[in-house]
Amino acid sequence: MTIVTALVTPEGAWLGADSLASDDELRVTSSSPKVARFRNFLLGFSGGYGAGQQIFAEAKAKPDLTLAQFVKSVKVKGGDWSLLAVDYSGVYEVNADKGMVKMQKIRGYSYGATGSGTGVALGALYADHTDQGSLIRAMKAAAAHTNHVRGPYKVISL
Repeated sequence: MTIVTALVTPEGAWLGADSLASDDELRVTSSSPKVARFRNFLLGFSGGYGAGQQIFAEAKAKPDLTLAQFVKSVKVKGGDWSLLAVDYSGVYEVNADKGMVKMQKIRGYSYGATGSGTGVALGALYADHTDQGSLIRAMKAAAAHTNHVRGPYKVISL
C-alpha cells in the first residue's frame, strides 16, 4: 500500500513517494526507495517491492532507452504492480499489462498518482499543482485520510 505522485510544470518535473511497506497485518517504515531517476526519466512503483526492485534493476541496466522503449522491454516475474513515470513530455501511468496512459497536460501542468492513496492525492493535486511542495502536500493529505500511506516522503526531480 502506498502513494506515488508526479507533477510536471513549466518550471520542472517531480516524482514523490511515501515510505510505507505493508501487508494485511503489518505496517513498517521502509528505507528502500519507491522512486528513482534513470537518466532521462523518473520511475515510482506501487505494488510489491519485488516487482519494483526488478523494474529499477532493469531501468539501471538499460540507460539509453526512452521511457516508451523501456516500458516495452520490462519483464517482471509475477505480482501486481503499477508505475508512475515522468519524462520531459509528461506524466504516465503504466500497469502490469504495460499499457501507458499519459495524463492530460493543461496550461503546461500535468499530474498523476498511483497506489492506495490515489483518490485523496489526486484531489489535493487538482486543488494545488503549482510546484514541488504540491507533491508533499498531496502525500500528506493521503496519509491523513487513508490507512496505507506514511512518511517520510521522498521527492526527486528531472
